[in-house]
Amino acid sequence: MVETTYYCDSCGDEVDTDWGYFCESCSVWRCDTCGECAGEDNHDSRVHVWDYRPDRFRPKGNHRTEALFGVELEVGGHKSTIANVVARHDHLERHLYMKEDGSIRGVEIVSHPMTLAWARKEFPFAPLLE
Repeated sequence: MVETTYYCDSCGDEVDTDWGYFCESCSVWRCDTCGECAGEDNHDSRVHVWDYRPDRFRPKGNHRTEALFGVELEVGGHKSTIANVVARHDHLERHLYMKEDGSIRGVEIVSHPMTLAWARKEFPFAPLLE
């Protein structure tokens, strides 16, 4: 039988495995309420706080006559690993920026607004998803 609950090593609460994780580097269970384990090296300055908004509005395409849309992609994993992949494609944040996402213990990759025509022709979706 597979265990579906555990006791958080930080607060001691009994928690369902869907609401926490096991830190491999520290060998401890953490609930989502307590957050990341102190032993995890999961900080990256390229990943902004969750409520970050860019200083400038940078729409792509003919935004005066066409509707704009954006992408918010939640990616679970170590922030620095995810940030390295995104930085290889857009290190100046011309098209993408990253924000913390505690719901998945990872990063939310956010695009600047773009028209559908611009996205189909110009946006490098395929290399980013490899």
